[in-house]
Amino acid sequence: MIERIDQGQAIWFSQWLRGSMGILPEGYARRVGILPSGTVPVPGAEVPFQAPDCNDDPPSDAQQEVIDHILLESIDPETPCCFAVYAYFPRQDWGVHYGFNQPEGTWYLAGDLHYVMFSAPLKEGLFGPIAQRWGDVFSIELSYLWPEDRSWFLSSPLDVAFATVGSDDDLLADKLLAQPILDAHEW
Repeated sequence: MIERIDQGQAIWFSQWLRGSMGILPEGYARRVGILPSGTVPVPGAEVPFQAPDCNDDPPSDAQQEVIDHILLESIDPETPCCFAVYAYFPRQDWGVHYGFNQPEGTWYLAGDLHYVMFSAPLKEGLFGPIAQRWGDVFSIELSYLWPEDRSWFLSSPLDVAFATVGSDDDLLADKLLAQPILDAHEW
């Protein structure tokens, strides 16, 4: 069941996002970049991947399905997680107007982007379930997902040319790297 995010998690996320490039928190032993079509590695760069278009695409539907499958295969689907969904609504009442009714949620403005943050079991916070729940709503997409213990972190932020998974779990990282459809690269 989707619930309000714990205040401590919301504060941590907001502070991290405001103080970073919004790609991946520090400290994970393994960092895997997942490249949508057209995105290429850029060796030695601070941001190690680049897309030819400034309107960077999220992972494809097929890539999202594989990411969801690997996470569900590697992590207990009932694991309590937090997630941030990008919602392009300049004002909260626009979200309601477009059918995004989120009474359990909490709105946070992080930088210039709006995110709605929730907590839920992993199985409800992945790309597929988010699309099923809010797929018909204007500009809703999963941007960040992490367990309450922050042992791994998935990011697919708006206007970034790639998604990333950070983890200390070698098996999770290796499973992502082994899937050709993900065009995954360690960095």
